[in-house]
Amino acid sequence: MTVDTNPPLNQTVIFEDFYADAKCDIVWHNPETGECALWRVNDLNTTEAFLPQFDFDWKFATGDFNGDGRSDFFWRNQQTGESQLWLMDGTNVVAVKNLFSLNSDWDLSIGSFNEDLNHDIFWHNRWTGENVVWLMNGTNATGFPVTSATESTLEMFAADWNYKLGDFNGDRNSDIFWHNQQTGENVVWLMHGTVVTEQAFVENFLLAPTSDWDFLIGDFNGDHNSDIFWRNKRTGENIVWLMNGTKIIATSVLPSLDSNWDLSIASFKSNSKNDIFWRNRLTGENVVWLMDGTNATGVSLPTLPTAWIPYVGSFKGDGSKTTDIFWHNTETGQNTIWLTNGKSLTGSSLATQLSTVLSVA
Repeated sequence: MTVDTNPPLNQTVIFEDFYADAKCDIVWHNPETGECALWRVNDLNTTEAFLPQFDFDWKFATGDFNGDGRSDFFWRNQQTGESQLWLMDGTNVVAVKNLFSLNSDWDLSIGSFNEDLNHDIFWHNRWTGENVVWLMNGTNATGFPVTSATESTLEMFAADWNYKLGDFNGDRNSDIFWHNQQTGENVVWLMHGTVVTEQAFVENFLLAPTSDWDFLIGDFNGDHNSDIFWRNKRTGENIVWLMNGTKIIATSVLPSLDSNWDLSIASFKSNSKNDIFWRNRLTGENVVWLMDGTNATGVSLPTLPTAWIPYVGSFKGDGSKTTDIFWHNTETGQNTIWLTNGKSLTGSSLATQLSTVLSVA
């Protein structure tokens, strides 16, 4: 199963919040046993609780499916296609419901398509091209095919098409950006509910048609419209497109970083612009690009040995939604958090440790 757990709108930093306290919580998962643990994080303090477990065939995504401000779990069996929803209140599972089964040809993403406070589920069949939205209301899921005003259904047939959800026109409904890895074609679907209100090819004038290009969604100029960050995983080239609906309004070629650098979308400043966190998996170097539209200002952070794996989130709960960095040592089980604010950071080791078999989910 492929799961895109990026939040549905222009903010693409992942915030799993099971207590509705505006602070990230950390989900741990043992892929061998199915064990699941949840850490409630309060600055540099943690409270640990174990959750009911599934066997290793089950994977999960998170979203707020009943609009109470708390993250919930959507579980799916990779072999059978079964799915189950848990509505959560902290570590308490307050409701459980088995939902429809879809085979492993279907990939899912968490989005928000109908202007309520509930997250929904977008399904794409990578072999048939079918697209379906489950509009969620608590444990109830109502499925609708994606349609347009001129066609009964809309499909993206070729398996070469990848997609991500964003909000490209700022209406707080999830939209869909499609990229064909073989031809380099790009298409934007502007959505309202399960209906595509506008679809348009986006001119691909900066990228060569090659399968080496990957993309992430962010809002780099703070206009509440999603933008595209492109990275060539072979050459290390980086390009940003600022978007307004289906139109590119500005582009920029950014500095190249070789393929040893991994990136995450983050927000290190107290504004509405996303930034980029880079980690070199061979050298342990860490760099932040503070973004202002098509401009990137590089800030170096301390180096950590390569056994440390970073995860970005907001642990301060100060209302600013600035990103912090949680670090887990895969060899020792140690954990630490860097609390960040633009160019400065503070950090401390967390006393709580888990077995190195457990990994951040």
